[in-house]
Amino acid sequence: MNKTIKRRKKYLTYKAASAVVQAAGITNIRDHRSRYKEFEGMPSAPFVQYSDVWDNDEFFGKKREWPSYEEARELVRPYEFSDLKEYRGMHEALGLPYDPKVVYGDEYQGSPHFRGKEMLVYSEARAIVRSWNLSSRYEYRDRYTEHEGLSSAPELYYAKTGQWIDWYDYLGKSRPE
Repeated sequence: MNKTIKRRKKYLTYKAASAVVQAAGITNIRDHRSRYKEFEGMPSAPFVQYSDVWDNDEFFGKKREWPSYEEARELVRPYEFSDLKEYRGMHEALGLPYDPKVVYGDEYQGSPHFRGKEMLVYSEARAIVRSWNLSSRYEYRDRYTEHEGLSSAPELYYAKTGQWIDWYDYLGKSRPE
């Protein structure tokens, strides 16, 4: 039996790959996809290969200085975006990042908070959610937009405030035996 063993390709380091694409004048992933084969050791999907350190703007040499989290919130408030999708349609015109969660890290407290909407305190949010008699967090994810002050990720938002217990408590469900 003659088996061909495919060897794993050795890739450039993140910094080396970034330097190569910048020197070649490649400024976005679309250009990269059409030209990566020109360079020895260049991955076709650098955002996957370097996922632990990936920063799109940095990789392509477009690193930006963003406004502070509070400055960004102030820029966003007058537009009264109904959701993050609506925000993303205007983020460039406002000089703000596509994904504020990535840029602002721990400061980011969810889309409603970022858009200037006040989040409900845990007990209020939990009472609303329990009144819906949901059976899972997946049902919650389908419905949380029905009330302005609910978080898309309550397990993250309320963990930061020290109030999060678990999904059973939040939904008002008994823990299985």
